[in-house]
Amino acid sequence: EIRGMCFIFSMTIIGITLSEHKIMKQQKSKTLKGLEEIHKHDGKLGEHKKEEKAF
Repeated sequence: EIRGMCFIFSMTIIGITLSEHKIMKQQKSKTLKGLEEIHKHDGKLGEHKKEEKAF
């Protein structure tokens, strides 16, 4: 899960959204789980954890 979180953040930093890439359903699921875990510890993510916003 840590690996997936790093991937999504690095893609955001360089300005490429995940929706521009074909990713598997399993990858999306792991990414959302990672975002949920981060949100538990830091409420600042807010709406970013919603699937339509993340992908």
